[in-house]
Amino acid sequence: MKYFRMNMKSRRYSPIDFGLVYQDGKFIDIHDGSVWKISYLYDFGWGREEGYYREPLGDFNFLLGLIFNDNNKEDAYGAAAIIIYNYIDKLYLHLLTLNKKEKSFFIEKTNEFFRFDNLELFILPNSTYSKDMWKKLLLIN
Repeated sequence: MKYFRMNMKSRRYSPIDFGLVYQDGKFIDIHDGSVWKISYLYDFGWGREEGYYREPLGDFNFLLGLIFNDNNKEDAYGAAAIIIYNYIDKLYLHLLTLNKKEKSFFIEKTNEFFRFDNLELFILPNSTYSKDMWKKLLLIN
């Protein structure tokens, strides 16, 4: 099951390009009738992509699970965007609970989405934690 629909490499602009129709104030999937919400999602370098997510949207842990599922990059990038813009401090607290080996695996697996190697890009503009706190947590010199 897909949870996010967004432009990644293709240029989709209208709801129908995403397989959705606007009906009764909601975006509805033309195949299964599921309800979707329009949102600005991941920023690939030219501004946040407009896309859609399936309602209801899962919680922080559900979104992390989508990132770790290698089967669908669209879901992974969509989930990362929601975490970046809505749960970045929860991500910090989650990383605090991991031991060194778990944290290293987590960072390696998710750096493509969160860009821990460039804190100024996504992390710092959306976090209440300081750059020094993130660097210490991520073991960055």
